Amino acid sequence: MTPPPAPPSLIDGIYLDDLGELIAGIPSMIGFPPVDSIVLVTFHVTDRLQFGATVRMDLPEPRHGPDMVSQLCLATVAHEPDVAVPVIIGGGSVDPPELPYRWLMELVAKELGEVEIFACGPTPMLEVITQVARAFHVPCQVSLEEFMACAVGGCAGCTVQVQTHEGAAMKRVCVDGPVFDAYTVFQGPH
Repeated sequence: MTPPPAPPSLIDGIYLDDLGELIAGIPSMIGFPPVDSIVLVTFHVTDRLQFGATVRMDLPEPRHGPDMVSQLCLATVAHEPDVAVPVIIGGGSVDPPELPYRWLMELVAKELGEVEIFACGPTPMLEVITQVARAFHVPCQVSLEEFMACAVGGCAGCTVQVQTHEGAAMKRVCVDGPVFDAYTVFQGPH
């Protein structure tokens, strides 16, 4: 005999440590695993970040791109999100520097207006996010995760090198951050 289903969980939140976990959760958010799709995941900012609407469309052909993106963004904006995160799933196996759907992301950024990336997570992930932000000419802020021995700036154990107008400088993550302009932390081609 099959036991009765478990009662619903009373969990009051979902906790994500990085963007990979968000991407892995998309099939659950939309009810199926998307293939060759663009997905816009939205959030509302209150005392904590709350999921909003999640909208998906098939990856369009370039000639249909502007109309499809307008429809996608219109459906997204109707829910008045504070943050919208576009994710492209599929569309080839090209390494990030070539980004085969760069044109589509540029259309989404233009349609949604002001776009800025905020990221936290492991340093290698933040470096890649900064490369993508730089490729799209999008402002990007990163929250650094450094070991903080004293957490008040006295030991300088959490220093990172950043670029300032005067040149390279060492900043303490615990008191000068932890959020920094990504372009000052991760240098790359401009």
